[in-house]
Amino acid sequence: LINQLVLVIWPELYFEQELWFFEAYLNYFKYPDRFYGIGNNTENTFEEFTPTIYRAWFNGMKRILPGLYIGAKIQYEYSSITESEDPAENPAAILRNKSLPGSEPNHISGVGAALEYDTRDNLNYPLNGRYYQASAVFHSDIIGSDYSFNSYYLDFREYLQITGDHVIAVQAVCSLKTGDVPFHQQSLFGGQFLMRGYF
Repeated sequence: LINQLVLVIWPELYFEQELWFFEAYLNYFKYPDRFYGIGNNTENTFEEFTPTIYRAWFNGMKRILPGLYIGAKIQYEYSSITESEDPAENPAAILRNKSLPGSEPNHISGVGAALEYDTRDNLNYPLNGRYYQASAVFHSDIIGSDYSFNSYYLDFREYLQITGDHVIAVQAVCSLKTGDVPFHQQSLFGGQFLMRGYF
């Protein structure tokens, strides 16, 4: 675990009896990873690399109806690959030659909008209710992004209490990216916020 570090600051602030909601996500990430390629037909080979990433995301939401919030999103990320494999030693290694979008040091910035509907009885341990989220974030060189692409996200969750502490929870997620998307911004199956792991 030498030279590995993940730091997260994630405050959530509510004002005026939850009329306003503000969230920030500040993250420093330097941790080994594996790159298997992009798409559904990748080979069972991979390249090991270590990225260094700085993230700053900000969300501001206002309640317009009971349980219904609308707001804005601002996102910034700086990413660079600090360690990668030599293609002469690993034929699957392609990150070092900087030919893949996102393999060179890059800045990603975006602005967007979000809509949320939340009727959960408890944010951390819901027994009943639903949570729906829809968002769109647009990244462009006009606001300093090295890549121009769009991110669309849908998250639908339902909670149904059967008896006591027994709950049926169902979640459906859709993540869509269009445009010139760097490899580290591609949609993932799993991750820090989904499926409880990286796949």
